[in-house]
Amino acid sequence: MMYHSLAGLFISLLLVVLPSIRFSLWAFLIGILTFSGSLFTMSLTGLTSLGMVTPIGGLFFLLAWGWLIFVFSRTAMRT
Repeated sequence: MMYHSLAGLFISLLLVVLPSIRFSLWAFLIGILTFSGSLFTMSLTGLTSLGMVTPIGGLFFLLAWGWLIFVFSRTAMRT
């Protein structure tokens, strides 16, 4: 969660220069809420049915990192 939060802060600083990374910021936010939120809720309440939501958050993390790599590689190719 710490690394994804730091990545979100880094992305929010880069939004001025690269507005196309906005999707990555939203994917990180949704990933943090669904992945970490479901794990925190499961550990605090004991509801194990939320375990099905956790992989969806992981998918959003993968989408966020993938989009970030795609945008940076596309930007590097143009220069």
